[in-house]
Amino acid sequence: MKTDLLEILKIDSSRLIADMATKVVGKDKTLFQQLLLLMRAEDAPINWRAARVVELVTNKHPSLFSPFANPIAKEFSTYKTDGLKRSLAKVFRKHLAQLTEENTARLIGTCFAYLTSGKEPVAVEVNCMQLLFDFTKLHPEIAPELRATIELLLQEKSNSAAFCGRAKQILRKLA
Repeated sequence: MKTDLLEILKIDSSRLIADMATKVVGKDKTLFQQLLLLMRAEDAPINWRAARVVELVTNKHPSLFSPFANPIAKEFSTYKTDGLKRSLAKVFRKHLAQLTEENTARLIGTCFAYLTSGKEPVAVEVNCMQLLFDFTKLHPEIAPELRATIELLLQEKSNSAAFCGRAKQILRKLA
């Protein structure tokens, strides 16, 4: 069935195809594992298409991702494809409590690095900023650093409307 998933993901990156792959995977743990293998092993664009399907499947069946949250959190900083970073930052929002302290620290560090690098696309920055805000609920000690970072980023560079909107929303919640 891995080949079938791969063939579906090769078609294109449309929402229709992502939904089709999501339907094929459904609640099936074996197919979900195969999807994760495609996400981690294949080159772009297959890996980011697979990551998008992981996100969609996880929205419907969060428990499928739970056993993989820590191993993927450990690898998160090694992913080079923007689509993986963007989708996985969204997926991790639902799995914060399942992460070990080590992987929590690793993910927080990586998200701060992506947020401040100036090299990431807006979608990655915004999703990492949101993930960091979500972490403040479990680790309130990072809230001052997140607030200061967002304020500095709003002053230092020209940002997209999406970045500014989310940044201001998070700053209001951090107040």
